Amino acid sequence: LSDATIAQRVAKVKEAGANYIAISSFYTNPGCGNALTYLTKWVTAARAEGLKVWFRLSDLSFEGDYSTTKARDPDGARHMKTMSDWIIANKTLFAADDIFTPQPEPQNGGISGINSCGSLCQFTSASDFNNWLRQATLTAKLSLQAADVTNVKVGYWGFDGFITWGNDNPDHIGTSKIEAKTVEFMDNLITIDHYNSAESMAIDLDQARTQWPSADLCIGEWGTIDQTTPAAREAAVIDRFTAFNRSYIKCVNYWHLGPDGTNEPLINSDNTNKAHFDEVKDFFTGVR
Repeated sequence: LSDATIAQRVAKVKEAGANYIAISSFYTNPGCGNALTYLTKWVTAARAEGLKVWFRLSDLSFEGDYSTTKARDPDGARHMKTMSDWIIANKTLFAADDIFTPQPEPQNGGISGINSCGSLCQFTSASDFNNWLRQATLTAKLSLQAADVTNVKVGYWGFDGFITWGNDNPDHIGTSKIEAKTVEFMDNLITIDHYNSAESMAIDLDQARTQWPSADLCIGEWGTIDQTTPAAREAAVIDRFTAFNRSYIKCVNYWHLGPDGTNEPLINSDNTNKAHFDEVKDFFTGVR
């Protein structure tokens, strides 16, 4: 996209009442272009609108994105050196109160005996998964400190409901693959990317709260992925965002702005608002 189009899109995020924009990118370049150059365009536009940035950075080989070979230990430290080097090299991108996620949805790399691994498992066990989460969190914080970057939040991983409280699985419901020590490393905040296809959002959040009664929750992703009509999307936003209005829900990220051919985007290709834009805006601006 051109700089002008990116500026228009980011202005829509501001219009929706958000105070952060979540931007996904990669530590290294996919075959289709320069990830850092493109990310910088979006960050520049976000700063012009007074928005904080939620960096959701991925290693291409963690899941095998953009035809990259999936690898468990590509940099001698299971992706951590790649992350650390990127933070230090690009410290000027950050601002106070930004969020940095070292690897969104890390469970998707595969945990042996827990979920699907594909060509290989990034993690040998739930314990290995938790050790890596804590190490990655600490490495990111130390790298930011070494780069003289302060007041950036680290974590906000984007776990799914199964990892967090055994959602939708009768053999696992009421159990978590996340350890209490890991939650402490995450500043007692658990982020879930949760689209709740099987039960109501309110029920799911109550189950998560029962599992983690002392932790706060963040909704890392939710969008109208399953709603196929404008009226259904409006109703879904009202229903889910009403459920999000709980004291322990500390942040909500609508996923995603768009536009594309799916059911989630808030805007059309001509930059006009879709019907459910106003419902999202009402939530972010405190009207609803």
